[in-house]
Amino acid sequence: MRRCGQPARRRDAARGRDDLRPVGALFGEITIKNGRVEQGNFDTYPVVRLKDAPKTEVYLTPTAGKKWGGVGEPGATMIQPAVTNAIFAATGKRLRSLPIRGQNLTGAA
Repeated sequence: MRRCGQPARRRDAARGRDDLRPVGALFGEITIKNGRVEQGNFDTYPVVRLKDAPKTEVYLTPTAGKKWGGVGEPGATMIQPAVTNAIFAATGKRLRSLPIRGQNLTGAA
């Protein structure tokens, strides 16, 4: 069995990455006004705060073969479909655009 180099750092990086993933689905939006981006920094662009972040469990598994495997970001792409599918299951409304903020989620589509 191969070991992951610096497993604590890998777990922390994955947790930090996963804390940022809901931003795009929930309220991440870049707006343009008079030809300029309105969000100049994180004070004007909403992000998930630690108190609102989902609990994340990270599992590191060995790779086959003689080479080290990459960590990558496979979990990063799963947040948005998971959230929108949960909304569909709860409301019967299929969302076709992001961010979710500002969309009418009451009643069936």
